[in-house]
Amino acid sequence: MKSLFGRQFSLYAIVIIFGFALLGSTFMYQVNVFSEKEKQTQLDKVVTRAAQQTQDYLIYTKMWNSIEYNLAYMRNMQQLAQDLDGIIFVADRDGNLMFVAREDGCFQQTGGVMPKEATDILLDTGSYYVQMSKFYDWLSTACHIQGVTVKNAVSNGVDGMVFAAAPPNNVLYFNLSRTFLLIIMIVLLLTLIV
Repeated sequence: MKSLFGRQFSLYAIVIIFGFALLGSTFMYQVNVFSEKEKQTQLDKVVTRAAQQTQDYLIYTKMWNSIEYNLAYMRNMQQLAQDLDGIIFVADRDGNLMFVAREDGCFQQTGGVMPKEATDILLDTGSYYVQMSKFYDWLSTACHIQGVTVKNAVSNGVDGMVFAAAPPNNVLYFNLSRTFLLIIMIVLLLTLIV
């Protein structure tokens, strides 16, 4: 009798594990697709707002150089970086780095030059998006990266460029994997009891 029970339990366990593995992989794929779209939408909103604020900043600093406006711009860029949980790079039209905004602050930069490959793509096409990259080794980990040009309000030419980098949602995948393993163990335990 025990061998019959053992065979049936093994058969049920294999079917349940296979079913949950199939269900889990399908679910993880859908979550991954959703997460990618959500991250791209978030990046798009952040770089659009950062480009608009940079356009305003460039206009107002040409008219008058106000320390208060400079600090307000830097606070706004820092807030955008915090909302994104990432980094924002602001450069002039030649790719010379002007600002780097992170969660811990926004800093003026001099002497740095954005990667030529990225600036060339951005200037040629008007936009730049890479799903996962270290941004030509500017970043320590692979991130989602998006860039836009900053248009001149009068001539509609390019005054600058903004790149934003956001890390992937690895915590979400870890929690989902752990939840699926827990569900499989509970179902197997209930199958064993019943």
